[in-house]
Amino acid sequence: VLGELAAQVSAVSVGRERLQAVCRQYGTEIVLAYMDHRLDYAERRTRARIAAIPDGVYSFTDYMDNDGIDLDRRVAISITVTIAGDTAIVDYGGTSPQVEGPINAPLSGAQASAYFAFRCVTDPTIPNNHGCYRPITVIVAVGSLLNPRPGAPVAIRAHTLKRAADAVLGALVQAVPERVPAAPAGSISCVSF
Repeated sequence: VLGELAAQVSAVSVGRERLQAVCRQYGTEIVLAYMDHRLDYAERRTRARIAAIPDGVYSFTDYMDNDGIDLDRRVAISITVTIAGDTAIVDYGGTSPQVEGPINAPLSGAQASAYFAFRCVTDPTIPNNHGCYRPITVIVAVGSLLNPRPGAPVAIRAHTLKRAADAVLGALVQAVPERVPAAPAGSISCVSF
């Protein structure tokens, strides 16, 4: 863990130094303007790809087998994707409330799952930056599996987030079947001690 943290600190330090060097070379104002341009460019291209998806409301529900505690109860991840022009709303309404087991996932993970799914169906040549996500609104109820209240166990959230991404793709396949990859089994296999 300490090695990983040191690597992250080192990477950020190198990034800071290089960004400062670019700002010294070209001027901070020009660098910031270029950054804004890249964000706007990614947004424009993403909006164009979303606009190519037929307007409509697309829903899908998938399930986690259980939460690791209550082994006889499946846990729902429900998605409704609304496409309206060049915008998308991903609503996780209907997803199960947070659970006792460690499969809850934080809001940022639910957002990332939705963004990933849209990156799959848009265009891989669009620069991957925050501009891609401006046209996408993600709605997740507080206290749900994908936005639990503080203190909820989240240690195995990767399994849940892979299934959440698959659920968004399950909704999108109804709109653009030629652009959606097959579901990759909905989880990963790992053992933690």
